[in-house]
Amino acid sequence: MYRSGKLVDNYADNLVMNSFRLVPRIVETETQQTRLGKLKYAKSLHYFIDRIYDDCLKLEKTKIQGIDFVKILRKELKLMRRIHKNYVNSIL
Repeated sequence: MYRSGKLVDNYADNLVMNSFRLVPRIVETETQQTRLGKLKYAKSLHYFIDRIYDDCLKLEKTKIQGIDFVKILRKELKLMRRIHKNYVNSIL
């Protein structure tokens, strides 16, 4: 992707790239056969969820035009954290 010198563009790029990395991890988690394998990949999802959330916070502080979208995304990430926590607890 094109890299500009603007901080806002870098935050947005990080957000998109971390989102793209999240999807294959979810698929890998679901395709694991053993409980330990599922737990390993499920715990790695937490890292990506937190990174996306942090990118949202950074974007929100930079006064971009799509601030409403970022707020909605943060709410969805909070819900995803709860779902993820329940999923990990169900594996245990």
